[in-house]
Amino acid sequence: MGKLEDVYPVAIEQTKNKVSQDIEKYLGEKEDLPSFQDYLLERGDYLAQIWVNVWLNKVTNDVPKEEKKQYLHERGFETKDTSRKIINHLFRTEVRNYKPFDAAEWIKSKFRGNEESWEQKYHSARINFQLRKETELLQVKKLKIREGIEEFVEEYFHNHYELLYLHVRHVTAQRVKADFINRKKYQKVDTFALEEKLVEEGTFNPDDYTTLSGFLEDLTGDIHKTHHKGRSYFEYETYFDIYERLIFDYLYELVPEELLTALTKHFEVQQDLDSQSFAKEVINEALVEVAYAFVEELAEEYISDLLKLAEISFDEDLHKEIFESDIADRKRKLAEERAEMERRRQDEIRMLDDIFGEEYRLSRNSRIKYVLHLGETNTGKTYHALGKMKEADSGLYLAPLRLLALEVYDKLNDEGTPCSLKTGEEEKLVHEASHISCTIEMFHEKDYYDVVVIDEAK
Repeated sequence: MGKLEDVYPVAIEQTKNKVSQDIEKYLGEKEDLPSFQDYLLERGDYLAQIWVNVWLNKVTNDVPKEEKKQYLHERGFETKDTSRKIINHLFRTEVRNYKPFDAAEWIKSKFRGNEESWEQKYHSARINFQLRKETELLQVKKLKIREGIEEFVEEYFHNHYELLYLHVRHVTAQRVKADFINRKKYQKVDTFALEEKLVEEGTFNPDDYTTLSGFLEDLTGDIHKTHHKGRSYFEYETYFDIYERLIFDYLYELVPEELLTALTKHFEVQQDLDSQSFAKEVINEALVEVAYAFVEELAEEYISDLLKLAEISFDEDLHKEIFESDIADRKRKLAEERAEMERRRQDEIRMLDDIFGEEYRLSRNSRIKYVLHLGETNTGKTYHALGKMKEADSGLYLAPLRLLALEVYDKLNDEGTPCSLKTGEEEKLVHEASHISCTIEMFHEKDYYDVVVIDEAK
């Protein structure tokens, strides 16, 4: 059978390779040279089983299903409508003893009575074992160095975060001032709508902005390439794009050399090119995260604070004092804004209460249920609502027009539900009627009804 016979020599070579690897591992771990007989005694079970394992895995995976079925059919098995799992099980059982390869005899033919070859194999295995151990130790050492680098970089940015932000804040303030003086303001459009020509609106007015976030949304007038989900696009550039790059570039000039110098004092970075490359990668990733954090924090800064800061030369202590003062002032303003919003909300509540009074104020225990009927014209909205009203002990129909009120008045009475009529022009009281059809202006809010239907409610 074609494939089965093709697989057989391949399985033999794989078995030989695995036995050779086992000898390599066995000898490499021994500090003293063991005899070949020691190996046979200790690894006899492995040698007895390795061929069967390799052979069965190989034929199961490589021999096609149809060839397996044919092999079983020739040995009296019926395989029609038999699952793949059962076919594989039967096939493995039948080919288990197909031309067995004796791995132990093969290895004996190489080393029994050949002590010199066995000793050479031992020395070679020991050298390879030591090399692997040294490589593993080196990898462990590098891993510890890398973990140390990550912790060091994280701690550096944690300890220097405020100082770096003060530097970036000052640089940003100077750039904002320059842009307000030198740049043109454009009408806002969708950044991807490149077919729309930008229209100038004149110069920037600082009074038009409260925080930097509003300015960052404005268009610069230029077009730039952006990336999204692995694809490149062109769009109108915003000041957010410019300031994001500005902050990252500034940090990249300010931090890496200083940080790399500090790292070399703690780790073997200078001599280890891999660690040096890794350190730069970690620093760059941290710079990106810090830059994003700075952009978000700067977006909340008041434009007025930044414009004042632009005039003051950088001094760490002075700028820290100004920053803390600006933060406190910002918190105070936010608290005042929230208080003003709450005051206006309470004023609106009082105004509504003054206008509508107790009549429209629902109690906490109110069981009023509102049902909204929506739909196109002539879809049965009023019909269904009137049906519910008729079923109730009392009901009120409010119509926008006298004719509609009259129509419902006639309809309910014709259908056996006593109903009175009340409009601005006439009033018809029906004996023992608990339902009323009226125009909207005749509604009296102090009357109680089980169901009220408001037609064409606005």
